[in-house]
Amino acid sequence: MDGPHACAGAAAPATPGDGRRVAVVVPTLRGEPLLAGCLEALDHQRFRGFRVVVVDNGGGRAAEWLRRAHPEVAVQVPGGNVGFAAAVNLAIEGGTEPLLALLNDDARPEPDWLAALVAALDADSSLSFVCGKVVAADDPGRIDSAGDGLSRLLLPYPIGRFERDTGQYGAVRPVLLPPGSAVLVRRALFEDAGPLEASFFAYFEDADLGLRAALLGHRGGYIPGAVARHLGSATSGSMINAHTVRLSTRNLVRAQVRNLPGGVACRRGPALLAGHAYWFLKMAVKEAHPLAWLRGFVGGLVRVPGDLGARRRLLRRRRVDDRALVAMFDASAAEVAASVRRKRGATSGVGARVFNAKNTKKRRE
Repeated sequence: MDGPHACAGAAAPATPGDGRRVAVVVPTLRGEPLLAGCLEALDHQRFRGFRVVVVDNGGGRAAEWLRRAHPEVAVQVPGGNVGFAAAVNLAIEGGTEPLLALLNDDARPEPDWLAALVAALDADSSLSFVCGKVVAADDPGRIDSAGDGLSRLLLPYPIGRFERDTGQYGAVRPVLLPPGSAVLVRRALFEDAGPLEASFFAYFEDADLGLRAALLGHRGGYIPGAVARHLGSATSGSMINAHTVRLSTRNLVRAQVRNLPGGVACRRGPALLAGHAYWFLKMAVKEAHPLAWLRGFVGGLVRVPGDLGARRRLLRRRRVDDRALVAMFDASAAEVAASVRRKRGATSGVGARVFNAKNTKKRRE
């Protein structure tokens, strides 16, 4: 937050000549308990050419605190919890900045985070979005994500999830899907591909956007120098619960229906079916949320007619054919497979019991 917009405290030195180029959009439901740390981290960004827009999904509680503690922050109050996707759209519509950073309120970007992402977009005009390395706030040596991809079962997956950071994600590389928790996007991408799908409410709205963008020829990149710490599931309360299972199951069905061309869906039919079987076994059986899974799956099927219409409109504008799209999917799936192998290797030797017990506990909290 540049000039008079800097919060009190030891702020990072401004980089001259940045201008006001970025809007950092932070939707929040819980408000001050999470926002305070996020805003403090933003105040220490080396890149200063940005403003912060907080969308208060908590009915105005965060807005009251922000007016007292951070009057420099722009606040929008939709009047209730409209979800992550609609909150982001509301903030984007209210500005003109060419670059838009989407940030969870439980994310804590390191001082070079925004500078590294802006520099990457400045250096490569073919990139429409860039993301960095997200690590666990309580254990920075454990990766939360290094960009998002699609598995061979056509399931969105945060590449690097739960891996120990040994430098394996130290190079710039292409990324298929933007992780909504911490990403920098050109406004031009939203103008071309459309906003986040507000009816998703939350979960996989970023995957839906990424698949649309891929069909329209947009490219994303991973920038290793842009690091953010993430508390993870601080808003929903845990990584997996009935609420997240219902929404993620519904939105998984919808993202696939809305964005997979018929030829790709038919060619990858067995993988699609296997993916949904895996999702059922994981969410309904292993995590013991069968009713939430059923409600989500039926909710996705109910939306099929409208989502097929959205797909037809998208495919009329596509700039990437099936062969190129499948090649992108295959490259991403190979990355996901390598990530999963590394994670399994890290948890199969000494310390596996500690690692698995820790993550089981987090799921139940």
